[in-house]
Amino acid sequence: MTKLRKAGAGTRHLFPSCPTVALAAAAILLGPGCKGAMDVPGNPATDAAVNAPGSDAGVDSTRPGTGGAAGTGVPSSSGGGGPGTGGAVLTTSTGGTSGGGTGGGGTSGGGTSGMTAEAFGLSARPAKQTCLPPANVDSPVTKLSATGCTDPADVKKPAASLIPYDVASPLWSDGADKQRFMAIPDGATIHVKNCTTEPDTCKPAFQGGTSSDEGHWVMPVGTVLVKNFLFAGKPFETRLFVRFADEWGGFSYQWSADLSDATLVSEFGAMADVVNNSGAKQTWTFPSRNDCLECHNETVGGSIGPDTRQLNWSMKYPSPSGVMANQISTLEHIGLFDAPVVRMPALVDFRVTGPSVDDRARSYLHANCGTCHRPDGNYSAIDLRFGVSLQNMKICNLDPNKGDLGITGAKRLVPAMPAQSLMLLRMQAPDKASGRMPQLATSILDTLGISLVTQWISGITACP
Repeated sequence: MTKLRKAGAGTRHLFPSCPTVALAAAAILLGPGCKGAMDVPGNPATDAAVNAPGSDAGVDSTRPGTGGAAGTGVPSSSGGGGPGTGGAVLTTSTGGTSGGGTGGGGTSGGGTSGMTAEAFGLSARPAKQTCLPPANVDSPVTKLSATGCTDPADVKKPAASLIPYDVASPLWSDGADKQRFMAIPDGATIHVKNCTTEPDTCKPAFQGGTSSDEGHWVMPVGTVLVKNFLFAGKPFETRLFVRFADEWGGFSYQWSADLSDATLVSEFGAMADVVNNSGAKQTWTFPSRNDCLECHNETVGGSIGPDTRQLNWSMKYPSPSGVMANQISTLEHIGLFDAPVVRMPALVDFRVTGPSVDDRARSYLHANCGTCHRPDGNYSAIDLRFGVSLQNMKICNLDPNKGDLGITGAKRLVPAMPAQSLMLLRMQAPDKASGRMPQLATSILDTLGISLVTQWISGITACP
Protein backbone atom coordinates (compact mmCIF):
# COMPACT_ATOMS: atom_id res chain seq x y z
CA MET A 1 0.00 0.00 0.00
CA THR A 2 1.24 3.46 -0.83
CA LYS A 3 1.97 5.45 2.29
CA LEU A 4 0.74 8.99 2.76
CA ARG A 5 3.53 10.55 4.73
CA LYS A 6 2.94 13.54 6.95
CA ALA A 7 5.73 16.09 7.34
CA GLY A 8 7.42 16.27 10.73
CA ALA A 9 8.44 19.37 12.64
CA GLY A 10 11.90 19.31 11.10
CA THR A 11 11.32 18.22 7.79
CA ARG A 12 -15.79 27.85 -8.45
CA HIS A 13 -17.10 30.94 -7.03
CA LEU A 14 -20.40 29.08 -7.22
CA PHE A 15 -20.45 28.70 -10.99
CA PRO A 16 -18.38 26.49 -13.30
CA SER A 17 -15.42 27.73 -15.26
CA CYS A 18 -13.74 26.63 -18.46
CA PRO A 19 -10.20 27.88 -19.09
CA THR A 20 -9.03 28.25 -22.66
CA VAL A 21 -5.97 26.13 -23.28
CA ALA A 22 -3.94 25.69 -26.46
CA LEU A 23 -2.53 22.28 -25.69
CA ALA A 24 -0.19 22.08 -28.63
CA ALA A 25 1.44 25.34 -27.68
CA ALA A 26 0.74 24.85 -23.97
CA ALA A 27 -1.12 28.14 -23.86
CA ILE A 28 -3.77 28.82 -21.25
CA LEU A 29 -5.92 31.80 -20.49
CA LEU A 30 -6.34 31.93 -16.74
CA GLY A 31 -9.82 33.15 -16.19
CA PRO A 32 -13.36 32.20 -15.29
CA GLY A 33 -15.70 31.06 -17.98
CA CYS A 34 -18.48 28.58 -18.29
CA LYS A 35 -18.47 24.86 -17.89
CA GLY A 36 -21.32 22.50 -18.54
CA ALA A 37 -22.99 20.50 -21.18
CA MET A 38 -22.81 22.21 -24.55
CA ASP A 39 -23.68 20.91 -28.00
CA VAL A 40 -21.26 20.94 -30.86
CA PRO A 41 -22.40 22.60 -34.12
CA GLY A 42 -22.82 20.47 -37.20
CA ASN A 43 -19.62 20.20 -39.20
CA PRO A 44 -18.83 19.07 -42.73
CA ALA A 45 -18.55 15.30 -42.88
CA THR A 46 -18.10 12.63 -45.47
CA ASP A 47 -21.44 11.03 -44.74
CA ALA A 48 -23.45 13.37 -42.52
CA ALA A 49 -22.48 15.44 -39.54
CA VAL A 50 -25.10 15.63 -36.85
CA ASN A 51 -25.39 18.03 -33.96
CA ALA A 52 -25.21 16.28 -30.65
CA PRO A 53 -28.74 15.36 -29.61
CA GLY A 54 -29.79 16.06 -26.05
CA SER A 55 -30.94 12.92 -24.39
CA ASP A 56 -33.13 11.95 -21.54
CA ALA A 57 -31.44 11.15 -18.23
CA GLY A 58 -29.52 7.97 -17.83
CA VAL A 59 -26.90 8.13 -20.60
CA ASP A 60 -23.44 7.12 -19.44
CA SER A 61 -20.36 9.21 -20.14
CA THR A 62 -22.12 12.54 -20.39
CA ARG A 63 -22.23 15.78 -18.46
CA PRO A 64 -25.52 16.76 -16.83
CA GLY A 65 -26.96 19.76 -18.61
CA THR A 66 -29.50 20.97 -21.09
CA GLY A 67 -30.46 19.13 -24.22
CA GLY A 68 -29.08 19.89 -27.65
CA ALA A 69 -30.77 21.92 -30.31
CA ALA A 70 -31.39 20.37 -33.70
CA GLY A 71 -28.46 21.05 -35.98
CA THR A 72 -27.78 20.94 -39.67
CA GLY A 73 -24.73 19.28 -41.15
CA VAL A 74 -22.88 21.10 -43.89
CA PRO A 75 -22.65 19.22 -47.19
CA SER A 76 -19.13 18.33 -48.17
CA SER A 77 -17.69 19.86 -51.29
CA SER A 78 -17.42 16.54 -53.09
CA GLY A 79 -20.91 15.40 -52.27
CA GLY A 80 -23.90 17.66 -52.43
CA GLY A 81 -26.55 15.05 -52.94
CA GLY A 82 -29.66 14.53 -50.87
CA PRO A 83 -29.53 14.79 -47.12
CA GLY A 84 -27.89 11.92 -45.29
CA THR A 85 -29.09 10.62 -41.95
CA GLY A 86 -27.15 9.31 -39.00
CA GLY A 87 -23.53 10.37 -39.25
CA ALA A 88 -21.08 11.06 -36.51
CA VAL A 89 -22.59 11.85 -33.15
CA LEU A 90 -20.21 14.22 -31.38
CA THR A 91 -21.63 14.62 -27.90
CA THR A 92 -24.68 14.15 -25.74
CA SER A 93 -26.09 16.04 -22.76
CA THR A 94 -27.68 14.04 -20.00
CA GLY A 95 -30.77 15.22 -18.22
CA GLY A 96 -31.90 17.64 -20.88
CA THR A 97 -34.65 17.74 -23.43
CA SER A 98 -34.34 15.67 -26.55
CA GLY A 99 -32.99 17.37 -29.62
CA GLY A 100 -30.85 16.55 -32.60
CA GLY A 101 -31.04 16.85 -36.32
CA THR A 102 -29.91 15.42 -39.63
CA GLY A 103 -26.80 16.41 -41.45
CA GLY A 104 -26.16 17.54 -44.97
CA GLY A 105 -25.40 15.39 -47.99
CA GLY A 106 -22.39 13.10 -47.93
CA THR A 107 -19.47 12.87 -50.30
CA SER A 108 -21.20 10.41 -52.55
CA GLY A 109 -24.49 12.26 -52.32
CA GLY A 110 -27.80 11.16 -51.00
CA GLY A 111 -26.56 8.16 -49.07
CA THR A 112 -27.36 7.31 -45.49
CA SER A 113 -24.94 6.37 -42.76
CA GLY A 114 -25.67 4.28 -39.73
CA MET A 115 -22.18 4.76 -38.37
CA THR A 116 -21.54 6.63 -35.14
CA ALA A 117 -18.09 7.87 -34.21
CA GLU A 118 -17.10 9.13 -30.78
CA ALA A 119 -15.16 12.35 -30.67
CA PHE A 120 -12.12 12.66 -28.43
CA GLY A 121 -10.81 15.74 -26.68
CA LEU A 122 -7.16 14.88 -27.35
CA SER A 123 -5.72 13.17 -30.42
CA ALA A 124 -2.55 11.81 -28.82
CA ARG A 125 -0.64 11.52 -25.59
CA PRO A 126 1.84 14.34 -24.91
CA ALA A 127 5.21 13.47 -26.44
CA LYS A 128 7.53 14.10 -23.49
CA GLN A 129 6.72 14.62 -19.83
CA THR A 130 8.52 17.56 -18.23
CA CYS A 131 6.47 17.85 -15.02
CA LEU A 132 8.31 15.45 -12.74
CA PRO A 133 8.46 14.85 -8.97
CA PRO A 134 11.31 16.27 -6.93
CA ALA A 135 14.11 13.90 -5.92
CA ASN A 136 12.32 13.10 -2.67
CA VAL A 137 9.38 14.28 -0.62
CA ASP A 138 11.58 16.34 1.68
CA SER A 139 13.22 18.35 -1.12
CA PRO A 140 10.50 20.11 -3.14
CA VAL A 141 11.53 22.69 -5.73
CA THR A 142 11.22 26.22 -4.35
CA LYS A 143 9.95 27.92 -7.52
CA LEU A 144 7.01 26.70 -9.57
CA SER A 145 8.82 27.74 -12.76
CA ALA A 146 11.53 25.17 -11.97
CA THR A 147 9.18 22.20 -11.56
CA GLY A 148 8.74 21.54 -15.28
CA CYS A 149 4.99 21.89 -14.81
CA THR A 150 4.76 25.31 -16.48
CA ASP A 151 5.51 26.72 -19.91
CA PRO A 152 9.12 27.95 -19.95
CA ALA A 153 8.02 30.96 -22.00
CA ASP A 154 5.20 31.93 -19.64
CA VAL A 155 4.98 30.49 -16.14
CA LYS A 156 1.24 31.23 -15.99
CA LYS A 157 0.65 28.62 -18.68
CA PRO A 158 0.85 24.85 -18.18
CA ALA A 159 3.60 22.76 -19.67
CA ALA A 160 2.71 21.12 -22.98
CA SER A 161 2.88 17.71 -21.27
CA LEU A 162 0.00 18.44 -18.88
CA ILE A 163 -3.42 16.95 -19.58
CA PRO A 164 -6.46 19.02 -18.54
CA TYR A 165 -9.33 17.40 -16.67
CA ASP A 166 -12.31 18.47 -14.61
CA VAL A 167 -14.46 16.86 -11.95
CA ALA A 168 -18.23 16.48 -11.99
CA SER A 169 -18.72 17.54 -8.37
CA PRO A 170 -16.04 19.92 -7.08
CA LEU A 171 -14.92 20.55 -3.53
CA TRP A 172 -15.95 23.90 -2.06
CA SER A 173 -12.87 26.10 -1.65
CA ASP A 174 -14.19 29.43 -0.38
CA GLY A 175 -15.48 30.46 -3.80
CA ALA A 176 -12.21 30.08 -5.72
CA ASP A 177 -12.16 28.95 -9.34
CA LYS A 178 -9.97 25.95 -10.17
CA GLN A 179 -8.06 24.49 -13.07
CA ARG A 180 -6.88 20.88 -12.97
CA PHE A 181 -4.18 19.02 -14.86
CA MET A 182 -2.45 15.67 -14.63
CA ALA A 183 1.12 14.83 -15.55
CA ILE A 184 1.59 11.10 -16.17
CA PRO A 185 5.14 9.78 -16.63
CA ASP A 186 6.14 8.73 -20.13
CA GLY A 187 5.05 5.17 -20.86
CA ALA A 188 3.20 4.75 -17.56
CA THR A 189 -0.49 3.93 -17.28
CA ILE A 190 -3.31 4.35 -14.78
CA HIS A 191 -4.89 1.30 -13.15
CA VAL A 192 -8.59 1.46 -12.24
CA LYS A 193 -9.85 -0.61 -9.32
CA ASN A 194 -12.34 -3.19 -10.60
CA CYS A 195 -14.16 -5.51 -8.20
CA THR A 196 -15.15 -7.90 -10.99
CA THR A 197 -11.69 -8.59 -12.39
CA GLU A 198 -9.83 -8.27 -9.09
CA PRO A 199 -12.33 -9.23 -6.34
CA ASP A 200 -9.67 -9.63 -3.66
CA THR A 201 -8.92 -5.90 -3.74
CA CYS A 202 -12.53 -5.20 -2.84
CA LYS A 203 -12.54 -7.31 0.30
CA PRO A 204 -12.46 -5.46 3.64
CA ALA A 205 -9.07 -4.10 4.52
CA PHE A 206 -8.68 -6.57 7.40
CA GLN A 207 -9.04 -9.37 4.83
CA GLY A 208 -6.33 -7.97 2.61
CA GLY A 209 -8.43 -5.71 0.42
CA THR A 210 -7.85 -2.03 -0.30
CA SER A 211 -10.06 0.62 1.25
CA SER A 212 -10.40 2.84 -1.81
CA ASP A 213 -13.66 2.76 -3.74
CA GLU A 214 -14.31 0.74 -6.85
CA GLY A 215 -13.45 2.99 -9.77
CA HIS A 216 -10.53 4.56 -7.90
CA TRP A 217 -7.65 5.46 -10.22
CA VAL A 218 -4.33 4.11 -9.01
CA MET A 219 -1.86 6.63 -10.37
CA PRO A 220 1.58 5.44 -11.47
CA VAL A 221 4.68 6.45 -9.54
CA GLY A 222 5.86 9.82 -10.82
CA THR A 223 2.38 11.27 -11.34
CA VAL A 224 1.94 14.96 -10.57
CA LEU A 225 -1.57 16.36 -10.13
CA VAL A 226 -1.68 20.12 -10.62
CA LYS A 227 -4.43 22.43 -9.36
CA ASN A 228 -4.56 26.19 -9.86
CA PHE A 229 -6.74 28.36 -7.59
CA LEU A 230 -7.91 31.63 -9.10
CA PHE A 231 -9.97 34.70 -8.37
CA ALA A 232 -10.99 37.08 -11.16
CA GLY A 233 -8.91 35.07 -13.60
CA LYS A 234 -5.67 35.44 -11.65
CA PRO A 235 -3.93 32.51 -9.94
CA PHE A 236 -2.94 32.98 -6.33
CA GLU A 237 -2.10 29.39 -5.41
CA THR A 238 -0.95 26.28 -7.26
CA ARG A 239 -0.85 22.88 -5.55
CA LEU A 240 1.14 19.88 -6.69
CA PHE A 241 0.17 16.45 -5.38
CA VAL A 242 2.93 14.01 -6.18
CA ARG A 243 3.10 10.20 -6.26
CA PHE A 244 6.46 9.01 -4.98
CA ALA A 245 7.55 5.36 -4.88
CA ASP A 246 5.85 4.57 -1.57
CA GLU A 247 4.01 7.73 -0.58
CA TRP A 248 2.17 10.84 -1.74
CA GLY A 249 3.26 14.37 -0.94
CA GLY A 250 1.51 17.71 -1.33
CA PHE A 251 3.21 21.04 -2.02
CA SER A 252 1.65 24.49 -2.18
CA TYR A 253 2.99 27.47 -4.15
CA GLN A 254 1.94 31.08 -3.60
CA TRP A 255 1.91 33.39 -6.62
CA SER A 256 3.63 36.76 -6.53
CA ALA A 257 1.54 39.89 -7.00
CA ASP A 258 2.94 40.42 -10.50
CA LEU A 259 2.35 36.75 -11.41
CA SER A 260 5.98 36.35 -12.45
CA ASP A 261 6.34 33.11 -10.47
CA ALA A 262 5.03 31.17 -7.49
CA THR A 263 7.08 30.29 -4.42
CA LEU A 264 6.92 27.17 -2.26
CA VAL A 265 4.90 27.69 0.91
CA SER A 266 6.31 26.55 4.24
CA GLU A 267 5.58 22.96 5.19
CA PHE A 268 3.49 24.39 8.04
CA GLY A 269 1.25 26.39 5.69
CA ALA A 270 0.51 30.10 5.58
CA MET A 271 -2.29 32.66 5.45
CA ALA A 272 -2.65 35.69 3.20
CA ASP A 273 -5.24 38.17 2.01
CA VAL A 274 -6.45 37.70 -1.54
CA VAL A 275 -8.92 39.67 -3.66
CA ASN A 276 -11.91 37.50 -4.54
CA ASN A 277 -14.27 37.51 -7.51
CA SER A 278 -16.32 40.31 -5.95
CA GLY A 279 -13.28 42.54 -5.61
CA ALA A 280 -13.26 42.22 -1.82
CA LYS A 281 -10.41 40.98 0.33
CA GLN A 282 -10.68 37.62 2.03
CA THR A 283 -8.25 35.55 4.05
CA TRP A 284 -6.91 32.50 2.27
CA THR A 285 -5.28 29.55 4.02
CA PHE A 286 -2.42 27.79 2.22
CA PRO A 287 -2.49 24.26 3.64
CA SER A 288 0.35 22.65 5.50
CA ARG A 289 1.72 19.44 4.03
CA ASN A 290 0.03 17.54 6.83
CA ASP A 291 -3.27 19.22 5.96
CA CYS A 292 -3.06 17.87 2.41
CA LEU A 293 -2.96 14.33 3.75
CA GLU A 294 -6.01 14.76 5.96
CA CYS A 295 -8.23 14.60 2.89
CA HIS A 296 -5.82 12.81 0.54
CA ASN A 297 -5.58 9.99 3.04
CA GLU A 298 -4.65 6.32 2.74
CA THR A 299 -8.27 5.21 3.00
CA VAL A 300 -9.26 6.96 -0.23
CA GLY A 301 -6.04 5.94 -1.95
CA GLY A 302 -4.29 9.32 -1.99
CA SER A 303 -5.63 11.01 -5.09
CA ILE A 304 -9.32 11.96 -4.89
CA GLY A 305 -10.06 14.07 -7.97
CA PRO A 306 -9.45 11.79 -10.94
CA ASP A 307 -11.65 8.72 -10.62
CA THR A 308 -14.37 7.08 -12.66
CA ARG A 309 -17.35 8.73 -10.95
CA GLN A 310 -15.80 12.18 -11.14
CA LEU A 311 -14.60 12.04 -14.76
CA ASN A 312 -17.26 9.99 -16.52
CA TRP A 313 -18.81 13.01 -18.24
CA SER A 314 -18.22 15.07 -21.35
CA MET A 315 -16.34 18.32 -20.93
CA LYS A 316 -15.45 20.84 -23.59
CA TYR A 317 -11.75 20.47 -24.20
CA PRO A 318 -9.81 23.68 -24.60
CA SER A 319 -8.44 24.84 -27.93
CA PRO A 320 -7.06 23.78 -30.29
CA SER A 321 -9.37 20.79 -29.75
CA GLY A 322 -12.53 22.60 -28.69
CA VAL A 323 -14.36 19.26 -28.73
CA MET A 324 -17.00 18.22 -26.25
CA ALA A 325 -15.89 14.72 -25.30
CA ASN A 326 -16.09 12.17 -22.54
CA GLN A 327 -12.94 12.42 -20.46
CA ILE A 328 -12.51 8.69 -19.82
CA SER A 329 -13.00 7.88 -23.50
CA THR A 330 -10.45 10.54 -24.38
CA LEU A 331 -7.87 9.21 -21.94
CA GLU A 332 -8.48 5.67 -23.19
CA HIS A 333 -7.99 6.91 -26.74
CA ILE A 334 -4.53 8.28 -25.95
CA GLY A 335 -3.50 5.10 -24.11
CA LEU A 336 -3.50 6.32 -20.52
CA PHE A 337 -5.08 3.21 -18.91
CA ASP A 338 -3.74 -0.32 -18.52
CA ALA A 339 -7.14 -1.81 -19.43
CA PRO A 340 -10.55 -0.65 -20.68
CA VAL A 341 -12.37 1.30 -17.98
CA VAL A 342 -15.69 -0.05 -16.74
CA ARG A 343 -18.05 2.91 -16.67
CA MET A 344 -19.89 3.85 -13.49
CA PRO A 345 -22.71 6.37 -13.04
CA ALA A 346 -21.10 9.77 -12.74
CA LEU A 347 -21.56 12.22 -9.94
CA VAL A 348 -23.58 15.24 -10.98
CA ASP A 349 -22.77 18.92 -10.87
CA PHE A 350 -24.67 19.99 -7.76
CA ARG A 351 -24.68 23.59 -9.01
CA VAL A 352 -26.94 22.66 -11.95
CA THR A 353 -30.66 22.37 -11.25
CA GLY A 354 -31.42 19.68 -13.87
CA PRO A 355 -30.57 16.56 -11.84
CA SER A 356 -32.68 15.53 -8.85
CA VAL A 357 -32.12 17.14 -5.47
CA ASP A 358 -31.12 13.73 -4.13
CA ASP A 359 -28.42 13.22 -6.79
CA ARG A 360 -27.16 16.78 -6.37
CA ALA A 361 -26.99 16.61 -2.58
CA ARG A 362 -25.43 13.14 -2.54
CA SER A 363 -22.81 14.24 -5.09
CA TYR A 364 -22.03 17.28 -2.95
CA LEU A 365 -21.69 15.21 0.21
CA HIS A 366 -19.52 12.65 -1.57
CA ALA A 367 -17.04 15.28 -2.76
CA ASN A 368 -17.01 17.50 0.31
CA CYS A 369 -17.51 15.01 3.14
CA GLY A 370 -17.06 11.46 1.88
CA THR A 371 -13.26 11.40 2.01
CA CYS A 372 -13.39 11.24 5.82
CA HIS A 373 -16.94 10.05 6.45
CA ARG A 374 -16.61 6.51 5.08
CA PRO A 375 -15.66 3.03 6.29
CA ASP A 376 -12.09 3.08 7.63
CA GLY A 377 -12.03 6.85 7.22
CA ASN A 378 -11.04 9.49 9.73
CA TYR A 379 -14.64 9.47 10.99
CA SER A 380 -16.19 6.18 9.98
CA ALA A 381 -19.30 6.32 12.17
CA ILE A 382 -21.23 7.64 9.16
CA ASP A 383 -20.85 7.03 5.44
CA LEU A 384 -21.53 9.98 3.12
CA ARG A 385 -20.36 8.44 -0.15
CA PHE A 386 -22.50 8.61 -3.26
CA GLY A 387 -24.53 5.45 -3.88
CA VAL A 388 -24.76 4.38 -0.23
CA SER A 389 -28.37 3.91 0.86
CA LEU A 390 -29.87 6.31 3.39
CA GLN A 391 -30.10 3.46 5.88
CA ASN A 392 -26.43 2.58 5.47
CA MET A 393 -25.34 6.20 5.75
CA LYS A 394 -26.03 5.79 9.50
CA ILE A 395 -27.38 9.28 9.97
CA CYS A 396 -31.17 9.14 9.99
CA ASN A 397 -32.62 9.81 13.48
CA LEU A 398 -29.40 8.64 15.12
CA ASP A 399 -27.83 10.36 18.11
CA PRO A 400 -24.58 12.25 17.56
CA ASN A 401 -21.41 11.14 19.27
CA LYS A 402 -19.61 14.48 19.00
CA GLY A 403 -22.10 16.76 20.69
CA ASP A 404 -25.42 18.36 19.77
CA LEU A 405 -24.19 22.00 19.36
CA GLY A 406 -26.58 22.95 22.14
CA ILE A 407 -29.68 22.03 20.11
CA THR A 408 -32.11 20.03 22.23
CA GLY A 409 -33.28 16.91 20.44
CA ALA A 410 -30.79 17.28 17.59
CA LYS A 411 -29.85 14.14 15.66
CA ARG A 412 -27.39 13.51 12.88
CA LEU A 413 -30.34 13.92 10.49
CA VAL A 414 -34.00 14.42 11.38
CA PRO A 415 -36.37 13.78 8.45
CA ALA A 416 -37.95 17.00 7.14
CA MET A 417 -36.35 19.02 9.96
CA PRO A 418 -33.13 20.73 8.82
CA ALA A 419 -32.96 22.86 11.99
CA GLN A 420 -32.62 19.67 14.08
CA SER A 421 -30.12 17.98 11.74
CA LEU A 422 -26.54 18.26 12.92
CA MET A 423 -24.97 17.41 9.57
CA LEU A 424 -26.46 20.66 8.27
CA LEU A 425 -25.88 22.68 11.44
CA ARG A 426 -22.19 21.83 11.32
CA MET A 427 -22.01 23.17 7.77
CA GLN A 428 -23.41 26.44 9.13
CA ALA A 429 -21.11 26.71 12.17
CA PRO A 430 -18.88 29.81 11.97
CA ASP A 431 -15.54 28.07 12.57
CA LYS A 432 -13.77 24.85 13.53
CA ALA A 433 -13.98 25.66 17.24
CA SER A 434 -17.77 25.81 16.88
CA GLY A 435 -17.95 22.41 15.20
CA ARG A 436 -17.65 23.54 11.59
CA MET A 437 -17.55 20.95 8.83
CA PRO A 438 -15.46 20.50 6.81
CA GLN A 439 -12.78 21.26 9.35
CA LEU A 440 -10.07 22.16 6.84
CA ALA A 441 -9.56 24.32 3.77
CA THR A 442 -12.55 26.60 4.25
CA SER A 443 -13.48 29.64 6.32
CA ILE A 444 -16.42 30.96 4.26
CA LEU A 445 -19.85 29.36 4.36
CA ASP A 446 -20.93 27.59 1.19
CA THR A 447 -24.40 29.09 0.84
CA LEU A 448 -25.29 27.03 -2.21
CA GLY A 449 -24.24 23.78 -0.53
CA ILE A 450 -26.12 24.70 2.64
CA SER A 451 -29.26 25.48 0.65
CA LEU A 452 -29.00 22.21 -1.27
CA VAL A 453 -28.54 20.03 1.83
CA THR A 454 -31.44 21.91 3.48
CA GLN A 455 -33.65 21.01 0.49
CA TRP A 456 -32.51 17.41 0.62
CA ILE A 457 -33.25 16.98 4.32
CA SER A 458 -36.62 18.71 3.90
CA GLY A 459 -37.57 16.16 1.26
CA ILE A 460 -36.81 13.13 3.45
CA THR A 461 -40.11 12.13 5.03
CA ALA A 462 -39.05 9.15 7.13
CA CYS A 463 -36.09 6.97 8.02
CA PRO A 464 -35.86 3.61 6.28
